[in-house]
Amino acid sequence: MTSIVTLLLDSDIIAYKYASVSQKEFKWGNGATSVAIGDLEQAAKDMDTWISQLMLKFKADDVIVCLSCPSSEGFRIKLYPPYKANRAAVPRPALLNPLKDHLEENYRSYKRDTLEADDVMGILTTHPTLVKGEKIIVSTDKDMATLPGKFYNPDTYRLRKVSLDSADRFHLTQTLMGDTVDHYPGCPGVGIKTATALLKGKSGMEAWDAVVGAFKKKGLTEEDALVQARLARILRHTDYDFNKKEVILWEPK
Repeated sequence: MTSIVTLLLDSDIIAYKYASVSQKEFKWGNGATSVAIGDLEQAAKDMDTWISQLMLKFKADDVIVCLSCPSSEGFRIKLYPPYKANRAAVPRPALLNPLKDHLEENYRSYKRDTLEADDVMGILTTHPTLVKGEKIIVSTDKDMATLPGKFYNPDTYRLRKVSLDSADRFHLTQTLMGDTVDHYPGCPGVGIKTATALLKGKSGMEAWDAVVGAFKKKGLTEEDALVQARLARILRHTDYDFNKKEVILWEPK
């Protein structure tokens, strides 16, 4: 019997892409600019066509659009108020929200209070029964490599199968490195090479001890490291209380 295949789509990234390409900015000199906004119907049609082609590529039976809560309501902001604060002044494409609405209205979708689309994808892809069969996350976000499972990046056309060990290690790598895009610092001065070397051959509490040691060398505490780890953690189904509808904050083990 052939397994059912479901694509888990990152609505934030997909809608942003098609909203961006639908408008053009014109610079007139002396700092003057104007923006020509594209046609919503055409942008939605192009997005639908892309999704249909993706389903054909993977012989998918279903698509689930994963949506974010309002950015001001995310659980990470409560942990660390500067989270994504760098994006506040960045203008968003005019068709972004209408295209998100189109996705929500025309496809099966999931959205949960305090969660980003990344977290929704993480919960669905790791839960053993919520979505039957094979699940493939579709996103350009490198953070998806912190989740065990299948991850397709449409920008690179690469399909990866991420193991549990690899996902756990990359989560701690992100904890050390931080993320300038999401505006959390990680451990000061630690880049990919240092983080990789620190975690090489380690797992579980041994890996966590290495992370804490790096933070302490910079005059920080284990609590500082834990905050960064919780920011870097894309939720799995074990990180969410389905009865209370609350996040279970990550703890090292």
